[in-house]
Amino acid sequence: NAQVINCNTPTTIPNLTVTGITVTNNCTTLTVSAALAGTGTLDNNASGTLNIQGTSSIATLTNEGTATISGAGAITTASLTNTGTLNLTGTNAITAITNGTGGTLNISSTPTVPTITTLTATAANNTVNYSGAGNQTAKATAYNNLTLSGSGTKTMTGVTALGGNLNISGTATMTGNAAFTV
Repeated sequence: NAQVINCNTPTTIPNLTVTGITVTNNCTTLTVSAALAGTGTLDNNASGTLNIQGTSSIATLTNEGTATISGAGAITTASLTNTGTLNLTGTNAITAITNGTGGTLNISSTPTVPTITTLTATAANNTVNYSGAGNQTAKATAYNNLTLSGSGTKTMTGVTALGGNLNISGTATMTGNAAFTV
């Protein structure tokens, strides 16, 4: 039985456990401040805003709206798929992110970019943006659209394939890049 969380005002809860079902977030802003867990699925609806400030070990997390992961807690979610806007502002260790069609992944943490074990960012019309106000090292993987913005040096060692556009804006500079095809 699927469930829906509706809230018209910003709502903060310390823990959310979803077991064996799909829960859809329709809240204007839902903040999970300590732990998101369970064997089920949390779907952040296109109109929803989700903030994860602690850990996440939920089996499946899908984001169609706006989600922000902050802090330093481990994100061991097995299936984290983004087709909305996903903001990484902390230093979390993240097991896997799939930036799906139309998704935007903003990584603003500096100087320590979150450790993402597996980043899949090759779907059509998706963008990964290293937007920190300082030096950042891009994850060595293939990208569709890649943006280097904010400020500081963006180190590109290991990035070998871009299926779409490379954009550099703000005062960001690119260095250490291997030969790659755009």
